[in-house]
Amino acid sequence: MSIVNGLKKTYSENFKLEIDQFEIVEEGIMGISGPSGSGKSSLFRILLGLENCQSYEWVWGQDLMHRMSPAERRIGWVTQ
Repeated sequence: MSIVNGLKKTYSENFKLEIDQFEIVEEGIMGISGPSGSGKSSLFRILLGLENCQSYEWVWGQDLMHRMSPAERRIGWVTQ
């Protein structure tokens, strides 16, 4: 099981990304949808380790993904 908890990132007074908890599927394909400017790419950049985040925890099995470098996470992202 892969769970992300307490993800919070403030970009400006007008834009904050806050996700209390969500599960990432371990098999198959997962998609995130939303209107332009809603934080989809920002979320992926944080999960890939390419962008810092004020606080979050990402546990995948026994691994603490939020403490790994981008290369150690071994995940990829394909944009539209």
